[in-house]
Amino acid sequence: DIFKTLMKIRVSLLTTDEKVEHNLLQKECLISAECDTDTLHKEDGIECSTGHFICAKDFTRLVESQIEVETLGKFEERGGMMRCPFFDDGCKSEPFTDDEIKLTSVDAFVALMKGRMRLKVSVYEREIEDLRHKLRDCENMEAMELPERRERDIQNACHYITENILNLHCPGCKHVYAEVEEGDCMAVTCSTCNTHFCGYCQEMCKSSLQAHKHAMQCPEVFSFIRTLP
Repeated sequence: DIFKTLMKIRVSLLTTDEKVEHNLLQKECLISAECDTDTLHKEDGIECSTGHFICAKDFTRLVESQIEVETLGKFEERGGMMRCPFFDDGCKSEPFTDDEIKLTSVDAFVALMKGRMRLKVSVYEREIEDLRHKLRDCENMEAMELPERRERDIQNACHYITENILNLHCPGCKHVYAEVEEGDCMAVTCSTCNTHFCGYCQEMCKSSLQAHKHAMQCPEVFSFIRTLP
């Protein structure tokens, strides 16, 4: 107490210029009226570029209040930066730098870092929720399209069976040729590309004669006959 009294007497004897030079001008906290203005100087708080001064204790409370869940949206709008508490009232000062906050109050700086971490978590949670909504929309759309897709798949399968299995194709040009009736000659000549082939196994032959010879002893026919009872 004696030391503080001596310091007050010494400061009171200095001129205004000397107080400015030694950073000893007394400050008044613009947030709390409880601060002791007799011992409050510039290094005891933080001051914006327009001259609004806040003591370290009140500035720490201000930072902690702005990183709460209820005020996190406003904190996000300000880019996770701390501004003068009179910014909404028209103060045009720039945001406080991290170094300024760290020198003013370590607790305020820790709270600021905690707020930025909460902000990142909040952003990630919104992104995850958006992805979930998109996934649900895709699942709903897929569920609506499923009957149509099944019908389309059935039609495609029927078309494939008709065109590629039930219909007979020339092995040369893949052109569909008329179904061979029972008792007809199985030595076939394609009317489109003039390819000669066996109607049983689709093997291409060099001539009509070769196709007839092959059809008469086609291994496909004889292997089938051997399976009959």
